[in-house]
Amino acid sequence: MLCRIVSELQSSLRFFGTTFVLCCLHMKLLSPAISTFARLRLWSVEKWMENATAVQHQVWQDLISAGQYTEYGRKYNFSSIQSLSEFKKLVPVSEYEVFKPMIERMMQGEDNLLWNTPVSWFYTQ
Repeated sequence: MLCRIVSELQSSLRFFGTTFVLCCLHMKLLSPAISTFARLRLWSVEKWMENATAVQHQVWQDLISAGQYTEYGRKYNFSSIQSLSEFKKLVPVSEYEVFKPMIERMMQGEDNLLWNTPVSWFYTQ
């Protein structure tokens, strides 16, 4: 297979520019890998669609679990939350003004306030 590709490359160099040939060679090598990745990704998406509620619940649990190590998560006891009803009881619905002081502290470089990893992108008006 490799010999055939090299042979095609050599003959193509006579007719086309090097960039075009290298692009074609690159695509011949990458195409199977991309196809495999796409098939696996499609399979994952189909599984998520079949189990959308369970997937959403798992994502929610992961977010709560990660959030328990933040100032906000400690304030509202994220570590004890096991269900959506507990979350609704423990965590109040809040407007931006409640979060603004913590966001300002995050903009100054403080970590683990609202999220457990560093935040470096902020939108300001």
